[in-house]
Parts: sequence; structure tokens; C-alpha cells
Amino acid sequence: MTGAEHIQLLPLDPRGLKHLHPQARRSIFWEIAAADEALIRDSALEKEAWIIHASTTLGACGFNLITPSETLGTIFFCPPVLARGISRLPTGPVPRRAMLLSSLFRTPHVGTAPVLIDAALMHLTQLGIDTVQAFGWRASGREKLDWVPERIGLMSEEELQAAGFEVVREHPVVPRLEITLPPDTGELAEAARKALSAELRC
Repeated sequence: MTGAEHIQLLPLDPRGLKHLHPQARRSIFWEIAAADEALIRDSALEKEAWIIHASTTLGACGFNLITPSETLGTIFFCPPVLARGISRLPTGPVPRRAMLLSSLFRTPHVGTAPVLIDAALMHLTQLGIDTVQAFGWRASGREKLDWVPERIGLMSEEELQAAGFEVVREHPVVPRLEITLPPDTGELAEAARKALSAELRC
């Protein structure tokens, strides 16, 4: 990569489908109930249909962070009723009053997660949402999971806490966290953008 590449944040709606992170395009963990997953023949097509449906409610259901040559990451949010995969998590369900920040798929760059989390929280604040929940992942947890956290876009507990989330339901591996909007993450997000820009220039 070169320093000439420009980083952009693009709302995830039907026009942003072409910019989906490759892992985000393949994963339907959050969108499909476990009992229905075996019936899905084309996960990418199912994911696109879900994005089109979800974005009709919110205007956008996430953000893509891109450069001219690649997508660095994709983050998703939605009302919990649209995330049937919650039923697979030990600390569900998410209350209907809250919006769910479900998943983040990214390439391994330093600032990708903070920038995308901040963008999602700012967008939800503008929509008048006052409560957001997310499931975090504790890498130190020893309890066996039926899925790989990175493959379903599960964010780490540390990433969520850095953005202002606090644990509302404990679990040794998958705690559920919550934040009240508006968040106070401006300085963190700006530092993350600078770190990411510096990394991409190397």
C-alpha cells in the first residue's frame, strides 16, 4: 500500500454491496437461525438480500471502510429482531429497546475496529437511538465454542470497552455489553484514524 491511498467510510446500503469485506459477504451467522442455515444454498446472495431489507429500516445497516484498492473492514448493526443468530449465543437475547452492533469483519490493521465502531455509534446517535448492545469475545476464555469468533465477526471485549461499552451480562467467553448514546469516543476515533493512516503509508 502507498500513502496516496485515500481511506473512506461509506454507509452500507444496497449501493455499498460491492464494497463488502470478503468475510462479511460469506458469513450469515447473525442473519439466519441455526435451524435454517443448512437450507441456504448461496450465502452471499442471502447476505445481500438481508442488507437490502435491513437498510430499508435504517437507511444503512453498517459501514464499509475502504481504500481505492481494498475494503479494510465492514461493520453491521440492526434491531435484534433482524439478527436471528442471537439465539446461538449464551448471553442472549438482546432487549428490543436496544440496537445491536452485531459484527465487524476486517483486515488486521491497527485502527480499523475503532474507526468503524465510532462511525456506527455516531450514525445511530443521529437516528435517535439511545442504547446499543454488542456481544464481546474474551480470548482468554477456555469454554469451547461452536464457532470461530473471527469468522462471525465477533468483536473483542477490549475493543468494545475502549469505545465505551460496559458488560451487562457476564460470561467467561461471550459477555454482552451495552453503551448509552451519545458516546464520548471522538478522541479515540481520531487517534485510530491517524494510526490507520500511518500504518497504510508504511
